[in-house]
Amino acid sequence: MSDRPGVAAFDFDGTLTARDMLVPFLVRLSGRRAVASVLGGTGVDLARLGGRNRDAAKTIVLRRVMAGRPADEVEAAGRRYAERLLPRLRPDGLERIAWHHARDHRIVLVSASLGVYLRPLAAELGLDGVEAVELVARDGILTGEMTDPNCRGPEK
Repeated sequence: MSDRPGVAAFDFDGTLTARDMLVPFLVRLSGRRAVASVLGGTGVDLARLGGRNRDAAKTIVLRRVMAGRPADEVEAAGRRYAERLLPRLRPDGLERIAWHHARDHRIVLVSASLGVYLRPLAAELGLDGVEAVELVARDGILTGEMTDPNCRGPEK
């Protein structure tokens, strides 16, 4: 247990960034046409859905985009994506992180985004942990399933 005086939990999408960053990652990984096909195939617009429907749509999209991919390749893509995101983070969010660092608070990211890019990003920012969507791998291959429920709403 830490003797540090406080804990700061930051959301990622819309707090440290201007918008949701999952779909842009999927586009970088699979290409715009493939992701558009998957999103169109779900019959939903993720940005407009609320509640459980949004979680169900995310589950479908992740299955279709991630299943069968080598986990190490997706991890490497996540590290590259994190490098691209660093200079795009919101200055006010970075200032707040610096404020918490100065007070020696424990700082964590809690997000419905993917851990494959949030973990390396958090490491670069000197954060203490990440609670995010993690993907199941079997024998080094992603199944497309999440290890836990979407880290959104009550789960967050």
